[in-house]
Amino acid sequence: ELPNTPGTASGYRLTRAGLDGAALAASLAEVFGPSAEVSRTEAGWVVGDLDGAGAGVIVTDDPLFTWTFVDPVATAAATSGPAIAQERAQELASALLSRVGVYVANVDWQVDRFFDVTEVTAWQVVSGARTQLSWTVVFGDQGAVVSASGFAAGIEEVPGYPVVGAATAVRRAALPTWAVLGPTPIVSSSDEAPPNGTPAPTATSAVGSDGRPSLRVEMSDILVTEAELGLAQFRQPDGDLLILPAYVLTGDDGSRWSLIAVTGDDVNFVDLPYPTADPVAP
Repeated sequence: ELPNTPGTASGYRLTRAGLDGAALAASLAEVFGPSAEVSRTEAGWVVGDLDGAGAGVIVTDDPLFTWTFVDPVATAAATSGPAIAQERAQELASALLSRVGVYVANVDWQVDRFFDVTEVTAWQVVSGARTQLSWTVVFGDQGAVVSASGFAAGIEEVPGYPVVGAATAVRRAALPTWAVLGPTPIVSSSDEAPPNGTPAPTATSAVGSDGRPSLRVEMSDILVTEAELGLAQFRQPDGDLLILPAYVLTGDDGSRWSLIAVTGDDVNFVDLPYPTADPVAP
């Protein structure tokens, strides 16, 4: 008894409009420190001597304009002092990322302590939900920046995606092609993981009526009781990211699932030959 009314909704895409890779590399170097000329490479742009012991910046010429800063000297010195306070680490990361053009008012912060460094991650938020996109700054002792990474592409709203009704989306997911796109379980951070992070072992076979081992296939039979239109993220083959209208489904067992909602007009199933090896004679 899910609603089945079609409609339209907005999605989002990444855009590099107005961005210049060399200028981005120069501005990152100004913020993080390596003093050198910008060099063009086959993959993008570089500042600093990355083959030596000095700090350097790399900007990759990809759909996201991803970038990385590394400082081997700060990395080597990270074990020599006390850990920086988490609140202070977030303040420093916010100031640094603001200088490279990140709108820090629209991120979800996460601060973690790993061995001798403090890692601050700023997750990009779209329509109130955390995306897969993020910027990270890693600090050693006394606030020294060990490394940093992120992306420079902007997020642009794309209105007017036609969407199917929720009941149609669920039924469509059983088709061979659409099954590749979900439904995908939504796991919250509060969900408990199995001991040691691995599932409990289960029996792999049972004995049939004729004494032959029969294959057991695990599956979940869930009744979808609610559907709410939201967003989901989909990686393109070239590394680009699309954020498209999707249903958030709730099962009768309390589980939640994400399922693409756009019509077939905006999904292109591309025939990609499987990379099999040369046939081997039996």
